[in-house]
Formats: sequence, C-alpha cells, structure tokens
Amino acid sequence: MHVDGAHVCATSITSATSVTSVTSMHVVCQGQIRASSLEWRPTPDAWVLTIACHALFELAPFESPVTSLPVALLEDEGDERRFVEPWGPVAPFKRWGEVIVVGHAHAPEGIPVRSLVARLAVGDIDKSILVRGDACFERDGSLGEPAPFARMPLRWERAAGGPHTSNPIGVPTGNGALPDRWGRARAPNLLPVASSTAMRHGHLWPSGFGPLRPEWPDRSQRLRRHAAGWDHARWTAQPLPDGIDTGYFNVAPLDQVTNDLTGTEQLVLEHLHPRFPRLTTCLRAPAPHAIAMTNGAEQRVLLRCDTLVIDADHGVAALVWRGQLMLDRPPREGVVLVAEGELAPSLTGTVMAPLSSRPSAVLPFLQAAAQLAPEPPAAAAPDAVDPRLPPPPPVEEDASQTLVPAVVLARPALPFHALPPEDAHARSLAPYEPPPEEEPPTPPALVAPPAPLAPMGVLELVRPAATAPDAAAHDPHPAAVPERRPVEPPSEPPLPLGAYPLERCAAIAARLAKRPGALDDILAAEALSPETWEALHAHWLDAIRADVGRGKRRLLSSYDAAYIAALEAERGTITASDYARLVIAAERGSDAQALAELGLPDGALLRLRRVWLERSVKDPAVAQEVRAAMRKAAEAS
Repeated sequence: MHVDGAHVCATSITSATSVTSVTSMHVVCQGQIRASSLEWRPTPDAWVLTIACHALFELAPFESPVTSLPVALLEDEGDERRFVEPWGPVAPFKRWGEVIVVGHAHAPEGIPVRSLVARLAVGDIDKSILVRGDACFERDGSLGEPAPFARMPLRWERAAGGPHTSNPIGVPTGNGALPDRWGRARAPNLLPVASSTAMRHGHLWPSGFGPLRPEWPDRSQRLRRHAAGWDHARWTAQPLPDGIDTGYFNVAPLDQVTNDLTGTEQLVLEHLHPRFPRLTTCLRAPAPHAIAMTNGAEQRVLLRCDTLVIDADHGVAALVWRGQLMLDRPPREGVVLVAEGELAPSLTGTVMAPLSSRPSAVLPFLQAAAQLAPEPPAAAAPDAVDPRLPPPPPVEEDASQTLVPAVVLARPALPFHALPPEDAHARSLAPYEPPPEEEPPTPPALVAPPAPLAPMGVLELVRPAATAPDAAAHDPHPAAVPERRPVEPPSEPPLPLGAYPLERCAAIAARLAKRPGALDDILAAEALSPETWEALHAHWLDAIRADVGRGKRRLLSSYDAAYIAALEAERGTITASDYARLVIAAERGSDAQALAELGLPDGALLRLRRVWLERSVKDPAVAQEVRAAMRKAAEAS
C-alpha cells in the first residue's frame, strides 16, 4: 500500500475487548526505515502504542551503509534471532540500551583453528569470549586438545550451564558434568577468556553474546511474584502487572547493556564477521523521526535508539529506535508516519487520506493481541525536558575501555500522574513517557545470575490515590487560617550566558585541556573567575545532556566543532592522516601516546571521532580522504 511515496511496513494494530470501539493505528514508513508496532496497557485504564523502527546496515570497514536488503528469514527453532528485534516480537520499552550478537564466530579466511578470541566493542561495552573447538575434560580432570573449526555457533547451548543454572540449555560443568563410559565429559565451546586452562572440577560460568530467553532465571526473576503465570507470547492480553522489574524486557546479558547507545558509536568486531577477521566501522544513517496524526491533530513521537543487533553470519547489523504514544478512549483511526531525517508537522496532509485497505505484516513473527487505548497525560512541548528523566551519561569521556556502572536501586518504571480531562484530540496524541533510563546493574564476576533488585512499585503513580473528604466543604463557618508566605532564599546572580555561549565555553575547555597548568592565565584572559567558569561550563554540559536525552545532537555537535577548532588554533590543523593515525592507535591501545605525540589532550579522541564522522557524512570527498588515510595508516603500522 502506498501513500504519497510512503509504504505501510508494519501491522495495522487492531484491538477489541469488551468495549465495542476499535483502535486502528497504521505505521507508514518512507525511505529505508522499517517499523512495527505493539499496543499494550500499563494499567487497566491506560493504553500505549509502541513504535519500533529499524534500519539494516551492511557491515563494511570504516563506514557501514544502510541496506535495502530484506531481513533474512529465521533458519530453525534454535535461531536466536527470534528473540530479538527486528526478527522477534516488539518490546514495549527497554530500560537500558543493549547490544546483542547472533550467529557464528569465524576463523580468519575460513582456515580452521583450534581456538580464537571473539571480541565485541561498542561505546562503553568491550567484551571478549574464548571460543574453542569441540573438546572433553579427560578422566584426570584436564581439558583435552580441541578439534579445529572454521566457524563455531555462538548459541547458548555451546556455553557452560545446565539445569538449575542461569543458562539452562548449556553444558554442565564442575559437579554437574556428565562423563561418558570412558570418564570423559564434554567441555563448553564458549568460555571466559581466563578459562583457557580450566580444569574439569572447576565451575565455569556461562559466556555468550546472544539474547537471554524470557523463561531463563536472569529474566524471569525480574517478574517477581508474577513469574509463575506469565506468558511472554500473550502478556499484552492483560495490563502490565504491578511490581515487576521492567528490566525484564532487556534481552542482552548484563555486561552488554548501557545507558549511552546512540547508534553512532564506533563498532569493533573480532572474528564476528564472515569476511573480516577484524572489522572497525561506524553505522552511517540519520536517526528516524516520527509524527502521529489522527483527527487533524499532529504530535511528534520521540524515538530513542535502544537496540543494536549484530548478525555475524550475514554480515549485517540492525539498529532499533523506539517511541511510545498514549492512545485515547474511545479509540480512533490514525497514522504514524516514520521517515529518515526531520519531518515537519503539517507537511504530511495527504498521508491522512482514508486508508481503505489493511496491509499484511512485514514481520510475520509478531502476533497481535487484543487491547484498547488510554487516558493519557497532556502532551508536552516537543522540546520540553521532562525533569523526571535522569540525565544521560556524560558526553565528554572517551569510551575506549570497559566501564562497569555501579548498582543502583530501581526507581518507579512508569511514572504516570493523574491529570484532569482534556480535549480528546490532544489526548489521542499525548506522548507516553517510557521508563527512566537508569544505570544498569553491575554484572557479578563472570556474569553470575544477579539477585533480584529492590521492589520498584512500577505503576504506583498511574493509579489515582484515594482523596480524603473535604471537611471544609461541610463546615459552614470554617476557622480562618492565617496565610503563611514562604521565605524565599536570595537568588544567585544570573550566569553571563550571552557573553559566554556554548561555542566560546567549548573553546575555553579545549585550551584548558591542552594547557592545564595555565588555568589562571586562560581564565584571566577570558575575564572569568574559576567559580563562574565552573558554573558556565556545567550549565552548557547539562544543556548538551538534555539535548541528547531528547534524541538530538545539535548542541553536542556545536560543542565538539568549537572544541576541535580551538585545538587546531593552538597546534595547527588536524589532518585526515592525523585522525587515521589516532584511530589505528586506539584500536591497538596506544591512543594516549599518539595523542601526546600530536600535541592533543587526553579525551580529545572521542570528539575528533564525532567531528570527522559528521564531516564524512556531509562530504563524500572527506569520506574518501579518510578511507585512504586509514588504509595508508594501517599499512604503515
């Protein structure tokens, strides 16, 4: 079905319950973005439509373009892609961003090896797994010589585990090992890197890159008291239960979740591509934008990148962006338009033409369940910052090493507030507020099964509290209550933001980073006290975090560009050859030395990467220059 050059690429969600009215929201896509949707209820009297957009990328060195190839079909029941989007069912939301790898580990050039180390590095995630050929623990307890292999499945059946462990389908080890009649016991193929000399009686922890199944302990324990009656395939038939830990909808192991997934990070894969033993690349695509339209009203849908899936067999990656809309009651027919790049409201009028036919699902693995639509909160201004959402992580650190966040107690996951009635047209397009992106729990040593988090009270705020009767309404002579006026604290003088815009502060920060010993001189030249400088810089960094939290990067791009320009003013132009040298050095762990040799401060590499990536996207000639410099630097090193 085509509508003004667009195509419907997701199931038209039609739901009916005891209420006779029906909801029909069509998701229409333009360009190479595809989408699907899910309708569900956070509480008995609220309805939400989740829109999950995805793009496929053909993995290639340096830059990976979007591909229009169709999603590869599932191979069998054991194919782990059926547990992840875009192959599997749509999640209503994800508390954390996550990265998942499915498929096989590959020996270089297809030449069989006895073992290799597979590595995944993206953003603050850096994880390696030892992959060994088929082997057995001998009778004396030692690990025998592994058989050569050209590729090895990364499925959890090949990792340690077994019944009553966090990996129920894995290979039993330690006291649970099952010896054959010769006293030999099968050894796992996927091991922690430190387990190359593992002994038979030592307990091995599950190691894998793939998705955790819904019924496994690490996920099912997050359902708490609802675990016994939970049906993952039909959970949308009922309101989301109260009291569950919404981290349940994340499917990756804990050491593969992050709060800072944008889809623009550098991606490093080792032995996880059928053609490239080591692949360093960036995914090149503009983030999608969405507008919901019904009954003449329009509302932007905030989409956040929360899932990256690497298909190591087909050499592709999938990025998933997700957004939510509150639906009104009675339900109405409408359209959600998804496109690459910006969508201007009121420029999509003909898309609102009546949709006379119902398209078939592009993703046949989804099964629609019956729901209705909600009484939503009022729609916020598109650029408003919700103070209840925690700020995203700092944007200025180089994510060149694994960062393990601390455990924090989970906050309420779905913070609704009771609101007065409002216009039905506005209600039908009110944005649903997804759960806060809290810090993911720290994975225990070697990814042991985590203990349940503290009770969250997931949906307490969505249920209106009982109000006490108004005694004053029944008292004809209420006592006079003297008015109390709060004492206001003295206000601090406003920051001189007009004189010190973001770009000027970025330049000051760059000079301070390059010459830390000259702080007094630099601030004196800028007519700033240390206290005012700290407040100004903190203000602009907070503004950047808020902008990134809304899915935008304008302020971050402006800060990076001004920061790099100031460094170039201090030490000279940073060429494509300089950038390529730094990238190659970072891959080999010697970026600090390379930065020092080029006269650049620590922490500049991440900003350089973003600046050069943006230049490459905007100018094909720059992209070609960078590729040539990268090849030359790789050959010279």
